Amino acid sequence: MAFATLALCTMQQRLCRALSYYYRALSIYELNGDTFGLAAVYGNIENIHSSAGNSTEHVRTSIDLWNYIQQTVHEMDKPM
Repeated sequence: MAFATLALCTMQQRLCRALSYYYRALSIYELNGDTFGLAAVYGNIENIHSSAGNSTEHVRTSIDLWNYIQQTVHEMDKPM
């Protein structure tokens, strides 16, 4: 039982550290206007929260950004 508790604490610490890095990445991607990076990071943040049994609005933000990227690429493919 003690090893299971220790493993759980270690995993939670790693998830918290990952979230910290993802939130830092969001700031950088926002500053650079990197929509692709933002969409990926929001999705990763949502994956961490959902693995813990929580859902956030990050999934909606990620989906909206991916849709924006797809629409932008589609617009660029149109003949002039």
